Amino acid sequence: MKEYELRDFLKVAEANGYIKVKKTGIHDSFEVTDKGSAFLDDFNHLEKELPVDLQELPYWVRFEGDVYQPPQSENLHNDQETNYIYNEWSHKLQLTYSSIIGRGGRSALSIDPPATENEILQVEKQLKYKLPVSFRKVLLEYSSKVYFYWGIEESKAARTSNGIIAGGGFFDYGLWNLDKLVEFDHYREDNEFLDENEEYKLWSNSLIFALNGMGDCIGVDMKYNIGEIVYLPHDNDSYGRRLGKSFESFMDNWINIGCSGLFIKELIGFSSAGGPYIDHRSANAVMIKNQLGLEN
Repeated sequence: MKEYELRDFLKVAEANGYIKVKKTGIHDSFEVTDKGSAFLDDFNHLEKELPVDLQELPYWVRFEGDVYQPPQSENLHNDQETNYIYNEWSHKLQLTYSSIIGRGGRSALSIDPPATENEILQVEKQLKYKLPVSFRKVLLEYSSKVYFYWGIEESKAARTSNGIIAGGGFFDYGLWNLDKLVEFDHYREDNEFLDENEEYKLWSNSLIFALNGMGDCIGVDMKYNIGEIVYLPHDNDSYGRRLGKSFESFMDNWINIGCSGLFIKELIGFSSAGGPYIDHRSANAVMIKNQLGLEN
């Protein structure tokens, strides 16, 4: 961990009462408060999520506040969210596409018309369950399929405090595709064995809407924190990382940063104070938007 990151973390922890300054007469030190001890006890189950690289800040301590409490119902999300303007999604995707092409990179973008109610019902019949509310709304009101990806040479790539970002979106199947959901569900079933040693069986209880082309998936939690966006890797690394509070919220934040990030470590770098989700207002997100010409 860089020194400035440690200092920032200590300031946050002290401000929230998790640690306190201990005067020693030579160099001040810190000690954990009762509140801090209780916090650590509550999050002992996240020990498995400590990074392999000990210099990397674990994603679950990136946010401020007391204790992260994910919503327990997708209905809570919908009551609290704004009405997303999908035309702005199209505008930001087109801006990203033009920026990458202008830099000599490669990109592709296509946005299909909205799905019909009957088309969605046919897919739901094959899946044997209803699609998540937020996802269904996007399919009906915006597009049944958005295909978008980009890549660029590292020398021309965007840079953040978390490293170089040289790509974004998904090459194989795009950001989402109604016609592929059943195929994705078969892939999910084939990987349910990856839940074996996990407390939460997310491969068994998620709707997959995107594959990253390297064996990992992004899906919607259908059982635990219903509606949240979760990362489903083909190994144990980053299993179940939470990327958004709903499909619309995740896509709004991701599209606003040009769908930047090909790997989970890059995506986590866009989280900020307030939660572990991607946030287009976070420091790294603002850096990306400025470099890609996406800042409002």
